[in-house]
Amino acid sequence: MSHTINFSHDWNNKLYCKFFTTIRLKNDFLYQVGTQYDIAINSKSLGPGIIRDIKDFKLAQLTPIMAMLDTGYELEDCKGIFHKMYKNKNVNWDTQLLSFILIEQPFKRTISIDPLLFYPYTYPNQENEHTKL
Repeated sequence: MSHTINFSHDWNNKLYCKFFTTIRLKNDFLYQVGTQYDIAINSKSLGPGIIRDIKDFKLAQLTPIMAMLDTGYELEDCKGIFHKMYKNKNVNWDTQLLSFILIEQPFKRTISIDPLLFYPYTYPNQENEHTKL
């Protein structure tokens, strides 16, 4: 791996998932589909990640679902994060392209979920077939 995708913050606690997104200033030389990168937070390696897809867009085209999945914040708050994050880069947000990047961490184990979490909610002092001992 010759390149690193570094995060200063684990937005939405996504970095420990098998698949996650990142939104970056468009850079076709640095971000390429099929390329493996070292994924890091504050320069501490979390392991390899492979870019699976990239969709380019302008900040005005950012959708609520993209914002919420990537950062955990609503659309306007997410846009504010980008303005703050790149305030020293002299970015023209009317023309600057961003890349919505899907990354897979191929060696991440999926978390085992307790199937009882998916049964209908039982109110206190109410039994159902799943809560009887």
